[in-house]
Amino acid sequence: MKLKTCIVLSCMLFCSAKLVAQEYQASDFNPHNVVVADTSFKGRQAISLSEPQNTANSDGGKLAMLNNLSFQNGEIELWIASELREGAVGGARGFVGIAFRIDKDDLSNYEAVYIRPTNGRADDQLRRNHAIQYISHPEYTWNRLRS
Repeated sequence: MKLKTCIVLSCMLFCSAKLVAQEYQASDFNPHNVVVADTSFKGRQAISLSEPQNTANSDGGKLAMLNNLSFQNGEIELWIASELREGAVGGARGFVGIAFRIDKDDLSNYEAVYIRPTNGRADDQLRRNHAIQYISHPEYTWNRLRS
C-alpha cells in the first residue's frame, strides 16, 4: 500500500500546535483530498481532517497545508491524535503525521514524520518497531528506508 494514499484519513490536529506563537483555524489550511473543519477533541479546540464522503480513494495524497507560512529553521510543536474511521476492518492501521519541505508545485515531493497508532499498541514487536516513521518522497519511501 502506498503511503501517499493513506496519509491522514481521519485525525485531529490540536490548535495548540504553535508555529511562530500562533494558533490556527480550519480556514488557515489549504485542503488536498480532505475536509478540514474546526471542532473540539477531548475538551480542546481542534482542527479535524477527514476523508470527503462519496469519493474514490485518490492517488494524490491526503493532506492540508498551512497557508502563508514562511518557516526556515526551528521547532514544530503540536498535539496530534487519531482514530480509525468508522467501519475500518480488522487489519486497518491508519497513519497520521506532519509533512514539511513540501514542493508547492509537486505535492509528491516532501518529507514527513508519521505515526501508526495501532502499531504502537500491537503485540508483535516488529509492528511496534514501525510505530513512528520518517520518509522523504519521492526518493526515500518507507519501503526503501526500511530495507
